[in-house]
Amino acid sequence: AKVHVDQWYLSNGQEAFGLMANDQLGGSGWNNSYAVGATKTEYYWGDEVDEDGNVIGQGVTTDTTATKVSHKIGIMAQEKKGLTSENIAKIEANDSETLNNCFSSTSYPLELRYPEFKNVVDNYVNTEAKSIADLTNNANIVDMYLTIQKNNTGYFVTYESADGSYSQTKKYYDTEALSQLDSENVYVGFFTSRYAQITVSDVTFTTIDPKDDAPAEEKPIEKIVVNQKVTSPTATGTEEYVIKYLSNCDGLITVFDEEGAAIVTDKAVVANEVADLATVTLKVGKNNFTYTFDPADDYVPGEDQVMASYEPIEGKFSVSFRTYGAEGSSLYVAPGCSGTGSKEDPMNVYDAFKYVRPGQTIVVMEGTYKLDKTIKVERGIDGTADSVIKMVVDPEATSRPVFDFQGLCAGMVLAGDYWYFQGFDVTNSADGQKGLQLSGNYCTLDNINAYHNGNTGIQISRYLGTDEYDQWPSNNLVLNCTSYGNADAGYEDADGFAAKLTVGDNNVFDGCIAYNNADDGWDLFAKVQSGSIGAVTIRNCVAYGNGYLEDGTNAGNGNGFKMGGDSMSGKHVLENCVAFNNKAKGIDSNSCPDNIVKNCTTFNNESYNVALYTNTAANTAYVANGIISYRNSSLESALAVGENLKGKGTQVEADYKNETDYYWNGADASVNTQGAAVAENWFVSTDTKFDPATKKFTSTVVTRNDDNTINMNGLLELTDAAPADAGARMAGTASLDNSVVPADVKNYKVIDGANQSIVAGDAKDLTIRIDADRDLYDHAELDDVAVDESNLIIESGSTIVTLKASYVKKLKAGEHTLRVFFTDGKYAETKIYVEPNTGDRSPLALYIALILLAGCGIAGTVIYTKKSKKA
Repeated sequence: AKVHVDQWYLSNGQEAFGLMANDQLGGSGWNNSYAVGATKTEYYWGDEVDEDGNVIGQGVTTDTTATKVSHKIGIMAQEKKGLTSENIAKIEANDSETLNNCFSSTSYPLELRYPEFKNVVDNYVNTEAKSIADLTNNANIVDMYLTIQKNNTGYFVTYESADGSYSQTKKYYDTEALSQLDSENVYVGFFTSRYAQITVSDVTFTTIDPKDDAPAEEKPIEKIVVNQKVTSPTATGTEEYVIKYLSNCDGLITVFDEEGAAIVTDKAVVANEVADLATVTLKVGKNNFTYTFDPADDYVPGEDQVMASYEPIEGKFSVSFRTYGAEGSSLYVAPGCSGTGSKEDPMNVYDAFKYVRPGQTIVVMEGTYKLDKTIKVERGIDGTADSVIKMVVDPEATSRPVFDFQGLCAGMVLAGDYWYFQGFDVTNSADGQKGLQLSGNYCTLDNINAYHNGNTGIQISRYLGTDEYDQWPSNNLVLNCTSYGNADAGYEDADGFAAKLTVGDNNVFDGCIAYNNADDGWDLFAKVQSGSIGAVTIRNCVAYGNGYLEDGTNAGNGNGFKMGGDSMSGKHVLENCVAFNNKAKGIDSNSCPDNIVKNCTTFNNESYNVALYTNTAANTAYVANGIISYRNSSLESALAVGENLKGKGTQVEADYKNETDYYWNGADASVNTQGAAVAENWFVSTDTKFDPATKKFTSTVVTRNDDNTINMNGLLELTDAAPADAGARMAGTASLDNSVVPADVKNYKVIDGANQSIVAGDAKDLTIRIDADRDLYDHAELDDVAVDESNLIIESGSTIVTLKASYVKKLKAGEHTLRVFFTDGKYAETKIYVEPNTGDRSPLALYIALILLAGCGIAGTVIYTKKSKKA
């Protein structure tokens, strides 16, 4: 058939169109299928090699180190299979184990001429500035031919350009794939989703007797590239370092230190499981390692698959070890600075995250941090239960620090364990990128504001795409945080808060506010492909105005608390929370069959105030006690909207409809099962300051107390007229008092000879004097590499350090950092400027002058708590 693209609108990557064949229509929506068409498409693009390993061109690859291509709309083939008449009932009942073991969904790109483009399909109708740049980077395809063929081999899925000059076919070698749920029929048709519109013409349907068709082709063996890497951090402030490794195949690994000595020999590695190879003691500076990984000769990654090579793989990695400050001390960071971490000489935020140690506190000085790369805590940069790492605002600050990512990248990605973050703002992440992603365990986010980011403000989800459930983030607390005005270009994906798709157990939101986010206030979405997520608790929280931006822009879905997805069990708890004036539902199970809702108030939401329902689950187990759902004439358009309460199967109705629950009747009253009705005098105030005409709030009603708990200022606060067992009475947990932070330790200073400049090739001694006792001298480093003692002269008179002329002569042009370390854990630092040997020293002199005027402490000092071995 010929397909013409009339229009499409970029939202959240779920817009699509094409041709599909499947073996079941209707019902639960589950089926086996083949499809060809357009939707969000991602793949890796790299070298193609022949049998001898020679590069013969570029193409799609399974090598995850190759270039990743991501089309907003690309063209691809898709296969969904594995459902049978024997397992379909379990899968429809959301049996995750059966689903993961039996069902697969894979895709393959078909339009391969434009890997450099962000988009290949034209006639989009977006006008938002955020999305136009990627959409206009376009191959401008609007017409195409799509074909699905069933033959003696299986199913062939073909895309062809309108002029016939280009085509690609993906072959699937299973003739019975679409004969499982309905053995008599295959259903073929066209589809669109979200905001796509197409016109289909030149449709042809032909049949052929199998005996007259071409004979079956033999299925080729697919070769899978060995993907492997060291996953432990590349920089650390912890001396004892665990080497972690991950590969997509079984094998044995041997790791060597920089002297060639084996650290671990023939350590077994299991495919797709992180292996702890060894714990090593790092030296100060750069630590170099090499390794040899030998894939197991008999390892088979999957049916009709082999590894592309079983030859040993040699690799190398380096780890930078450095400590700033003493144990338990503070490290100060400030905008635009790159010092040593003292209050007088603050460091940059990126280095602080790399080298902080358990028990230390990163003190964030006030100001706006204009950042161009993500702030990341790598997995393995951990505190402990007894020595939590803190990141808090400077107690002397008069304004909140702001991390502004300038629309250039993701904001913060936090994968360490046992961290406490407090008191700063995160804003302006790139379109489609989260403001703050929490991926570690036992962490607290306290009094953080996330606003105007390109995707969800604060989200809990896994760190790596390969992480399984036991590595999903667990036992985290998001406390007294506010998330507002977050919007992706398509207005479909940016929530205030989210804990979705890949979330472990015991994650809690307490005292948080979400308002005017493009999509939902909270999103706890789960899907069958990844299985149920851990139970999430939301308490003492408020969601309002979601689905509209602050200026009244009509944006995305707009639910207050969205608490599930794909009819997956969640057992999420919503307690003592308030939802009002959201564009859609106030409280939404989103098909989760077993939410628990306790003492919540939901008011004047434009769709259902309360929606407890499921799509495909056979049974529900909702528990709802103390709900007050109320409406009044301030939003007349919603007075006729009742509730969506649909228990199924074994549900006990009294568990979610009882005398403590007051639901809106869709006309004029909120009543319980005894007929008692909510009255206006139950509330101190119902004036939300929302203007239904402009979709804007004329003023802010919900604020915070001095301890950062929520202050409703009378809005929907209950009076003595209300029953004691119904509705929300806003309480909360006070933020931690961090008005006193650990001291930063003063370090040694270079009192003579700081910031010297020389000409490259100069053969002269270079001497500095430090205000430290000579007997405490330990070692010296230049650019993080230990200087051999044969190149040094160490003398008394405080401490006098001389770099010998023979060593100085070899220094390359540029800026170098000399650090001298002492056994009491401190060190002194200075710069050495080496000018190219041109005979003109003036440019360098000017540069040095500018640096010294910059005010961020070039000659600052740092503290070490561990002695380093001399080179």
